Amino acid sequence: MSKIVDSENFPIISPDDFSRISCDYVLDMVRGTVKSEYFNFSKPVISKEEQKKSIELMFDGAGNLLGMYGSVEEHAENLEIYRNFPESHRFFGTNPANPYFTFPRVYESLKNEKYICKPDLFIILEDSVVRAFKDLQLGVYCAFLASFLKEQAEKVSKKLEFVKNDPRIIPDIMKEFLKAMDYCMNILPKCPNTVPKSLTNLTLDAVYKQIMKLIPNVKEEKVYKSIYHCLDCAFKQYQKETHSQLFNSMFFVCKTLVNTLQDIIKKRPELFLPNSSVKNQKSPLVTVRLFEDGEERFVMKAELYEAMNIYYKESFDHGYQTMDIEEVFERFKEQVTHVEFIRTPILRAKHKAVPVKGPNTSDFCMLAVDGLFDLLKQLTFGTKFFQAAGGLNAVFGTRLEELFQPELKSRYFVNMNFYLMEREHYKQFLMLCGLASVKPIRNAKKDGFTVQNLKNELKHVNFTGLFPEIEDYAEVAYNEVMLKKKGEFLRTCDLFDAIEHCVLLCIFNRVPEMKSFLHNQKSCWRVVGLKCELCDEKDPNEKSLDHQLDLKMPEKNVENKGEIEKQPNPCQNKLKDKEQMLAEIEKQLADAKVRSEQNVEALKKDLEKEEEENEKLRSQSVLHAKLGKENDEMRKKLAKHEISEKQMRKAGLKQKKIFDETLTQLRQQVADLEEELSRENQVIKDLDQQIIHLNLQNAENHENSCINENWAAEKQCLEKKIVEKTRRINELNEQKIVLRTENEVNSRMVQSLLNKLADVSIAGVTAASNRNQREETSTPPLPLVQTPPPSTSSSMSSAPEATGSTSSPASRWRNTQNSSSELADAQCVICLFDMKRRQKTIKCHQCRRRFHSKCASEWLKVKSECPACRGRLLDPYEFPSL
Repeated sequence: MSKIVDSENFPIISPDDFSRISCDYVLDMVRGTVKSEYFNFSKPVISKEEQKKSIELMFDGAGNLLGMYGSVEEHAENLEIYRNFPESHRFFGTNPANPYFTFPRVYESLKNEKYICKPDLFIILEDSVVRAFKDLQLGVYCAFLASFLKEQAEKVSKKLEFVKNDPRIIPDIMKEFLKAMDYCMNILPKCPNTVPKSLTNLTLDAVYKQIMKLIPNVKEEKVYKSIYHCLDCAFKQYQKETHSQLFNSMFFVCKTLVNTLQDIIKKRPELFLPNSSVKNQKSPLVTVRLFEDGEERFVMKAELYEAMNIYYKESFDHGYQTMDIEEVFERFKEQVTHVEFIRTPILRAKHKAVPVKGPNTSDFCMLAVDGLFDLLKQLTFGTKFFQAAGGLNAVFGTRLEELFQPELKSRYFVNMNFYLMEREHYKQFLMLCGLASVKPIRNAKKDGFTVQNLKNELKHVNFTGLFPEIEDYAEVAYNEVMLKKKGEFLRTCDLFDAIEHCVLLCIFNRVPEMKSFLHNQKSCWRVVGLKCELCDEKDPNEKSLDHQLDLKMPEKNVENKGEIEKQPNPCQNKLKDKEQMLAEIEKQLADAKVRSEQNVEALKKDLEKEEEENEKLRSQSVLHAKLGKENDEMRKKLAKHEISEKQMRKAGLKQKKIFDETLTQLRQQVADLEEELSRENQVIKDLDQQIIHLNLQNAENHENSCINENWAAEKQCLEKKIVEKTRRINELNEQKIVLRTENEVNSRMVQSLLNKLADVSIAGVTAASNRNQREETSTPPLPLVQTPPPSTSSSMSSAPEATGSTSSPASRWRNTQNSSSELADAQCVICLFDMKRRQKTIKCHQCRRRFHSKCASEWLKVKSECPACRGRLLDPYEFPSL
C-alpha cells in the first residue's frame, strides 16, 4: 500500500477537526485538560507546523499526564497515522463542511496489480478541483464543495469497494472539469457584470436557502452552520451596493460546480457509484480485503462468503470472524478464482489501533486483541485501577469475557461502537468499586533511567500492592524499551512503556483466560517475555510452510507456474530479515556493553576527582563558618543602619513637606503683596492725573486773578495721600525683599537635607557592596564605618547650651576669626557666596550657622532674626558681645 499524493502539502485539516482527533487519541482522563484555545486559529485549515504548535500547548497544559506520548514530533506522527484510513471523517464525526484530511492510498493485490478504494477517489477529486480553481480553497466555496462531495461519497459508504488505479483517470476528469468551468474561472472574474441575476431577494436567509437547495440531501446541522457563517462574514465584509453582483456570482459558481461534478460522476458510475447501482456492467470487479498483521494473513468471513455468493450469518453478535488465507485456498480453491484479494495491512499508532471499515456496513471495527490492549492501557494509566490494588476478579469477570471470548479459536474483529459503549460501562462499574487516590508516575531523569530506577518507580506508584512479582519482569521490560528507544537516553515515554509491559506480563501470567485469548488471537508475540505453553506445542501433522504457500493460489490465477517457482518465498525473506535484525541487535548489545564499561571507568575517575574536591570543600567550610558569623554581625549592623536611615528619610520627608507648605504660603503672600502694590501704583497714577488737571485749572484761574481758596487745601490733602501711599509702597517693597530672602534660605536648607539623605543612602550601598566582595574573596570583613546621622530640624531648633543661657542677648552673635577647618567648603546662606579665610564671620549659637558680618548686619536691619532658624537675634555692631 502506498500514498498517491505528496504528503508535504496534503492533506490539509481544519483546527476543529484536529482538536477532535487529538482528544479521541489520548486517554479519557487527559481529555479534560485539552482546552479549545490550544486549537484557536483564524484560518480554516492549519499546516503541520501549526499542528505541532497546538500539540506543544496541549503538552504544556496537561503537565506530566501526557508524558507517555513522547515528543511533539512523535505525537504528531502518531496522530497522522491514526486518522488516515478510508472514511475517517465519518468515524470521528467531524464537520462535513470541512475538507478531507486523509491520504488516498494505492493498494496491491496478490497479483501485484494496483487498486484504490472508491471513497478515496472523492479525496483525489476534491484535491484536484481545489488546485485547479483557487477560489474554491476558502469561504463558502470550500464548505460547499466539501459538503457536496461527502454527500456523494455516502453512496459508496456501505460497502468498501475497489477499482483499478488508472493514472489517466484524473487527468481526463480535470480536462472535462476545466472545460465546463471555463466561464467561471476565466470570463466571470474579468466581466462580473455578465453574471445572470438569479437572486432577487438578497437578504442573508434568502441567499442561504437558495444555495442549500443545490445540495438538498445534506441534512447535518454542522453544514448549515458553516455555510451560514461564511455567508454572514461575506455580508459584513462587503458593502451593500456590491451584494447583488457578489451573491449572484457566488450562486452561479456553486450551481455550475454542482452540475459539472454531477456530469463527471454520471459518466463514470463504475468509479463513483456502488457496483449494485451500475447498469449494463459486463463483469463487475469482486474484491476481498486480505488483512496482514505481521506474518499472519486473513480475511473477513462475511466479505468472503458474499464474494462467493454464499449465505453467511455471523455467530458473534457484535463482531466479525476471520479465516486464514491458507484455509481459504484449501476449502474454496475453485470458488475464489474470480476474486481479487486486496492486501490491507492492520495499521497501529503507538497507543491506538487504526479503525477498519466493517463488511457490508457503514460501521467500523478493530481486532479484538487491539481492544483488549486499549482497555488494559485505560485501566493502567487512565482509571489507575491496578495502582489502587483492586481485585483482578473485579476486572476480568463475566462482562469482560463476553467482549473478549477466549473460547474462539480464530481472530475476530469487534464493532467499534459496541466496544466503546462497553468500555464506558466497564469504567463506570470500576469507579463504583471505589478507587483510592494514587501517586502519579514521575518524569525520567535527563540521562535516562536504570532497571533499579524502574523497580523503584513500580514501588512508588504502588503496582507492587496488587502485583508483588512485578519487579521480576523489570529487566525484560527494560531491555525491550532499550531496543526501541529513539533518543540517546531513555525518556519518560519509555518509562511508561516499561511499566505497561510489566503490568501486561503480570496480568497474562495470572489470568489464564486472557492468556488463552491472546494465544487464539495469535498475538502472543506482542508481549515480549511472555511464555505461552500453547505456542510451544507443535502439531506433528502440520504441513510445511512451503507446502501451504503452494496451496494459496489456484492454478487458474497463474499463467506461468515456472515464474511463481522463481519468485522468492516471502517467509524465507522474512526469516532472513529477522536473522539480520537479531544480528544487529546482538551487535548493538555488544557495543552497548563496551560503552557501559567505558562509562564505568570514566565514572570512577570522576568519583576520585569529586572526592578531592570534597576535601577542599571541607577545609573551606570551616572558614566559611567563621565568615558566616561575621556576616551575621554585619547584617545586624546593616539592619540597624537601614532602620536609622528609614527614620531619617521619614523625618527629612516630613521636614520637606513643612518647607513646601511654608514656601507655598510665602509665594502666596508675595503674590498678594504684588497685587496690592499694583493697585497702589494705579491709585498714584490716578492722583498724578488729578494734580495735572488741577494745575491746568489753576493756570487758567490765575489769569483771571480768581484764586480758589479750596485749591490749597485740596492740594495739601492730595500731597499727604501721595506721601502716605509712597511710604506704604516702600514698606511693601521691604516685605517683598524679606520674603524673597526667606524663600531662598528655605530652598537652600531643603537642598542641604536632600544631599545629606543621599549621602546616607550611598554609605549603606557601599557597606553592602563591601560585604558581598568580602564574601566572594573569603577575606576577613572590613569594619563598617557608621555615618553619623545628619542634623535634623530638632537639632536646629534645640535650646542653647547652659553656659550661654545666662549671657546677654548680644552674646548670641560672636565675631570670630575663621579657622581653616571651619571655613572649608562653607557658604553664607544670605549672599550664597563662599566664606574665605581672614573674613569676619558671625555664628548663631542656636543653629551653629555662620554668615558674613556685613551680610548679617544688613539682614538684621530689615528683620531681627536668624535667616536660618528664625531665632531672635540683634545686630552685633549695635550690641557687641560682652
